[in-house]
Amino acid sequence: RSDVGAVFALVGASFLGALTSVALGPFLPMIARNLRTSVPLLGQTATAALLSAAVLGLVVGPLADRYGHRRLLLAGLWAVALCGSATAAARGYLALLGGQLLGSVSIATLEGVALAVAGARFVGAARRRAMSAITGAIAASSVVGIPLLAALGERFGWRAAFLALGAAGLSGTWLVAVALPREDVPQRRGPARRTLLSEYAPLLRHRQLLALVLSSALRSVFWMGAVLYLGALFSERHGFGTGEVGLVYLASGIGYLAGSAAAGSWLGGSASRPTYAATSIDSGVLFGLAFAAPFGAGVAVACITLASLLAPFGWVSLAAMLSAETPAGQATTIVLAISIYSLGAAAGGAAGGAVPALGGYPALGF
Repeated sequence: RSDVGAVFALVGASFLGALTSVALGPFLPMIARNLRTSVPLLGQTATAALLSAAVLGLVVGPLADRYGHRRLLLAGLWAVALCGSATAAARGYLALLGGQLLGSVSIATLEGVALAVAGARFVGAARRRAMSAITGAIAASSVVGIPLLAALGERFGWRAAFLALGAAGLSGTWLVAVALPREDVPQRRGPARRTLLSEYAPLLRHRQLLALVLSSALRSVFWMGAVLYLGALFSERHGFGTGEVGLVYLASGIGYLAGSAAAGSWLGGSASRPTYAATSIDSGVLFGLAFAAPFGAGVAVACITLASLLAPFGWVSLAAMLSAETPAGQATTIVLAISIYSLGAAAGGAAGGAVPALGGYPALGF
């Protein structure tokens, strides 16, 4: 029973971290009118939060391993509460930017430290199941969380939606405090090193594991480069309207959720590099075909949904390998991989905007 409660708390923390990173999106036009600014300028507050989270991740991992995973989870959830409250109270652009930067703490902390707790607390098949559930929470934030916030904002206004996000952060704080007792989660790895960054020294000397961490950046380049421009692809090539484009993203999210649910039980044995490599290659090929091949809309949607279904197998395999093989701390290793992933995502987003301008969507597919 305590294991179920712990996994539920970790899933909730990961869900709220992912939701915080995308919560602004549905409300950009509404907020822009209210604050008398532009949508592109408001969008840069979310970009600033993501870049800040990538930098903070370099410190968050070692802090969690040195002072306790539970403490950092609680700090990340408090950041969700503060981000939601500060955003709801914002009366100008700078105040809104400050609220989003508070959210960067939760983005940098919650998913990586939740995976680290799962890696430290569970072993074998239980570890894979817990990690697949935590990974699935990321997709659920878009498939479930965003529609709920959007519905709340449509009825009561965007400020009410962000107040609800803040209240969810407080609820998550209570849940983690109850489900993960202080003595249940690692508090120290041993004698403190001179600096936080010195926690990375064993990892930097481990070539195989470092290659896995760096590979997460390459995965995010193709993933984010494709996902960010799915709407443009289906709108310009296939003539989809906004509602139909939303259904494409919904199909992708459902595929990702299904893959996350299956990954924990279907991987079997120990997570292996062949599984990670094969699912990465297959997802890349499927996304490439959707953009580059002269398929109809139905085949393109099928390719994207199947790619989304396979993607969690690779991510769960990667997280399990990092957890089992790391010579450094669990949180140090996994949060670093997520920070590197975020940097790759920024590069993928930039490439996804530049490449079509040079060679169209087929060039992006290749």
